[in-house]
Amino acid sequence: MRVLIFGDSITQGFWDTEGGWVSRLRKYYNELQVQALHKRDDPVIFSLGVSADMSDDILKRVEAETKVRTRHNDLPAVVVQVGTNDSSTEDGKARIPLKIYAENLSHY
Repeated sequence: MRVLIFGDSITQGFWDTEGGWVSRLRKYYNELQVQALHKRDDPVIFSLGVSADMSDDILKRVEAETKVRTRHNDLPAVVVQVGTNDSSTEDGKARIPLKIYAENLSHY
C-alpha cells in the first residue's frame, strides 16, 4: 500500500533534524520491510509536504501527485495535514477567509 501525506512545513519536517513526523513514520516502516522483505506488506510512505503551502496550494497538486504515485489501479491512502498556514494572519487579516478554507477542505 502507498500512503501519500500532503501538507505544509510540518509535514515536510522543516526545522526538525530527524525530518519530521512523516520521515519518522517512513523510517519505521522501512526498517520493518528490511527485516522481512518478502513476508510483509508494509506501506510505502511519500512525504509531500511543502513549506508555506496552504489548502489551495495542496488542492492544485493533489490530483497530479496522486496520479503519478498510483500503481496498477491500486489507489493509495491519502493523508492531508493542512490548516496552520491558512489560519495565520497577515497585517491583522486572515490569509485565507474561513469560508474559502472550509470550501477547500470539502474538496479533500
